[in-house]
Amino acid sequence: MTPHLLPVFGFFDYRAYLRGIIELNPEWRAFKTRLAESAGCTSSFLTQVLNETASFSFDHLHGICKFLGLSTDEWGYLRELLVAEKCSTSETRADAMRCAGVIRERYGGGLFHGTPPRPVDANSLSAIRLSLLHWDVFHILGAPDVSTPAKLAAKFKVPQERIMSILHDWQRCGLVEPLEGDEWRCCGTRFQGSAVMKQEVNMMYKIRAMARAFDGEAPRVAAARMLKKYVPELEKKAAELYAEAWRLALASEGRGDTTVFLAVDLGEI
Repeated sequence: MTPHLLPVFGFFDYRAYLRGIIELNPEWRAFKTRLAESAGCTSSFLTQVLNETASFSFDHLHGICKFLGLSTDEWGYLRELLVAEKCSTSETRADAMRCAGVIRERYGGGLFHGTPPRPVDANSLSAIRLSLLHWDVFHILGAPDVSTPAKLAAKFKVPQERIMSILHDWQRCGLVEPLEGDEWRCCGTRFQGSAVMKQEVNMMYKIRAMARAFDGEAPRVAAARMLKKYVPELEKKAAELYAEAWRLALASEGRGDTTVFLAVDLGEI
């Protein structure tokens, strides 16, 4: 069983991150005990750490990071937060936070911090028949000048009544809310669980991309035969593309006026 994870770089306190992970995995019985075992400490000591009456050692935190399957940079980021906590002078503490910030910004961490995290149980969406337009509206809602039903209807070229129906669907899920006047905004930023829901949305966007390719737009789907020695080169370019996407998204934070779906499935057939 693999635990559900949160974006590490959206947190400035390793305790807050661990509390979020625990809240995100309610279906895993004794999950908190499992975290303590991976840290090599008792459940009572973990509770003290989470309540800020005790502090982890680096070995404790590293054990949990290994259990969660975090990357080297994610572990390094949380480690610097722990270093900052243990520093006795403001100068060394600031240096540790600077090191953490370098790692965080490299991965577009500001995107996760820009909107307060709010776990949402995606199972609440199961009663609603969600269309691709539902997700398009949800992703773009809040962009500059695209926060009213009339402007959303104009953007997606659908009747305003259709947009209002979609907004009310999302409102019933607790994910969007009306503001003063005619504007709406997203009030949830994170889905809890429901891997099936994520897979369905991912597939919908891919199907749309394929349909557009067959309609004559630039090809977005390809099965290409090549020499095996070229595959690592292609994988490197895919990684660079994702890194560039995060960089541009971070540079657009708070001002982005469109949303893109980027998915690269690269593997041998």
